[in-house]
Amino acid sequence: MFKKIAKGLSNLGSNKADAPFDERTMQVVDGQKIGESKDGHLYMGFNEISGYLFLETLLASSISVKTYDGATLDFKSANGNFSLISDTKELASEFSKQVNRHMTECTFDITEEQIKRIQKRDFETVTYRFKKKAILMEMVKSKVSPKAEISVEED
Repeated sequence: MFKKIAKGLSNLGSNKADAPFDERTMQVVDGQKIGESKDGHLYMGFNEISGYLFLETLLASSISVKTYDGATLDFKSANGNFSLISDTKELASEFSKQVNRHMTECTFDITEEQIKRIQKRDFETVTYRFKKKAILMEMVKSKVSPKAEISVEED
């Protein structure tokens, strides 16, 4: 999904994420930013494999993620909250010197209704939870690009 997540991800090494985040150095090919805060930036894309729907995410964060219990995404909305549970249970960040952030990929199970809500930006905040930590991010207002969409038939 994320063919080129960040230019220079091969420059992994130093894990000092206190330098400013420079998003201009990232080249996310198949994803769209949906959340941002001082602690993290969340990119996503939808995928369908054998009839199962998935939300593939990339978290660029100052916080390193390492867990064997997976993660959850909590979406808060005036129209009702919803949560996604990760399909991936073992998560481990890799530090990118190029963007000065820990990069974490994770896949979440998702329904057609939840895809539509994300595509319409029907949420105010999204929280990435793992272990006993949480990264709260505000919704990015730009529309979801066609690269990040999958077709979901209306009933």
